Amino acid sequence: MNKLAILTGTALLAVALSGCTTTASLNQAGSSTVLPLAEVWAEDWGVANGVQINVAGGGSGAGASGLCAGELDLGDMSRAMKDSEKETCRANGIEPIQWKVAFDGISVVTSDENTFVEDLTVDQLAMIFKGDVMTWDEVDASFPAEDVHLCYPDSDSGTYEYFNEEILGDDVSPRTGSGVQQSPDDNVLVTCLEADENAIGYFGYAYYIENSDRLNLVAVDGTQPTPSTIADGSYHPLSRPIFIYTDGVPESGSTVFEYLDYVFSDGQGLVSEVGYVALDAGTLGEMRSQLGA
Repeated sequence: MNKLAILTGTALLAVALSGCTTTASLNQAGSSTVLPLAEVWAEDWGVANGVQINVAGGGSGAGASGLCAGELDLGDMSRAMKDSEKETCRANGIEPIQWKVAFDGISVVTSDENTFVEDLTVDQLAMIFKGDVMTWDEVDASFPAEDVHLCYPDSDSGTYEYFNEEILGDDVSPRTGSGVQQSPDDNVLVTCLEADENAIGYFGYAYYIENSDRLNLVAVDGTQPTPSTIADGSYHPLSRPIFIYTDGVPESGSTVFEYLDYVFSDGQGLVSEVGYVALDAGTLGEMRSQLGA
């Protein structure tokens, strides 16, 4: 199974239980960045415990709205929930609780056929994605005079919002229109990038790791995302935690409690296999204390 397969539309992927008797079920959806983790945790813990975990992508906005509507047990997000989203939740009698589950480094990537982009400054990234420059030689005189094409997440994505805030600045919109492809499906972005040597884009580190034979990783201000630079924050400003949100702190013994207890124990052992960075001891302790485990 391709761990990074993103679901389209609103359909949910029911994790196959391989003959296990289903005794409970959970609905989990949202961030495409969190999705690879949700899938492997569902396979590992859900199958072993006879729990059907319905996993889907859709973007962080879908994770928030689904939780606030009472449709999800677990809302996946690659950004913190907005105040307006929290207000919607509370108006519906839902108290959103944030759980840090891993660390990610948003990865800036090009096709492996691109031989000229190796390292960009934050300022250069801002010019590229705002549309202040339209050809590569406007970014750097040593680059070819070819049109810059962009492949990046759509506005429902928490990765999109985080990148814009950190790179473009508050209330600055990225370039759209001709030469730009946006998608909630990071695998679509991988295809967009690998097919075009003049394209540049970004998504979670796990998607680069899964497709490293087809893509080039671009350093930002001299630093590439790696497990160590993501963990220590030196891959700045694109290192970040990724989250699951629940309705309140789950009761001990409930299915959501048992799932999160796994996420903050054995589940951390699968984080690096997916391509993210496991929680440090301090953060892990905070999450287990919040859970009451």
